[in-house]
Amino acid sequence: MSITPFNKGMEKAIAKLSSNQKPTKGEKAVTSLMDAALALLGANQSSELTPGLICQQAGMKRPSFYTYFNSVDELLDSLCAREVNNFEATYLRHHAENDSPLSRIVRIPLYIYARAQLEIGWFKVVSHSVTWKREQREKRLTHLHADVRAAIASGQLKMSDGQIDGFIFLYLAAISLLVDSQNERAVADGPSTEALKLLFKGSGADMETVERLLAAPLEELLE
Repeated sequence: MSITPFNKGMEKAIAKLSSNQKPTKGEKAVTSLMDAALALLGANQSSELTPGLICQQAGMKRPSFYTYFNSVDELLDSLCAREVNNFEATYLRHHAENDSPLSRIVRIPLYIYARAQLEIGWFKVVSHSVTWKREQREKRLTHLHADVRAAIASGQLKMSDGQIDGFIFLYLAAISLLVDSQNERAVADGPSTEALKLLFKGSGADMETVERLLAAPLEELLE
């Protein structure tokens, strides 16, 4: 996926799609095209997607593609923005009053794992966007930093301010190991959470709580 300037008209359309307003015919078409691209990414690289292939998947005629997007890259940029915004909305839903900072830090990787097992295309889109798009990356890191600091303040994690960035770097690396689609053991036996356990143990977390959170059924995270 290459990074292209985000189409302002498309930006408004994506924002409206995220609201509760009834979508127009054009907005439904945009959604169908992005959903088709997301489905295709499960078995294809982004470089393999073409307007014709996406329209075939969406059940639309090829010329319709250019009514809404100038290129596949523009569609993928819009798709990245939509899926990361949806991911952050899911994160905020987990931000219930009875949900501790440590609980959110532990459970988000499991949510990502569970979604990736069902939709590897979704994981490709979100990981690409958070890696390469500064705005989306900063949004995710802002929320993560806030939870880490809250967990430290409440005694759920024990580290200095100078260790936070290192913790987050290792945390993101552990998520990559967790979701590795080539890891046959993870697919067959469930997520391999050893890297996360080591990280939380080294950060002074209560391991009984961490073990309980990691053992929770993955289905609960997708409700």
